[in-house]
Amino acid sequence: MSVLAEEETVAVAAALGHHARPGRDLQWTAIAWYAEARLAAMPGELAVPEPP
Repeated sequence: MSVLAEEETVAVAAALGHHARPGRDLQWTAIAWYAEARLAAMPGELAVPEPP
């Protein structure tokens, strides 16, 4: 696995962890990720990575 792939995997895991909630279906977690990824990051905030 390349370093880039490992970094992308970490970014995906972090984004899913950010949007996960107890009892929330994984599909709704992914939908929340897609919705936030379309928003512009405010100054000083990290941009949410685009879903694969």
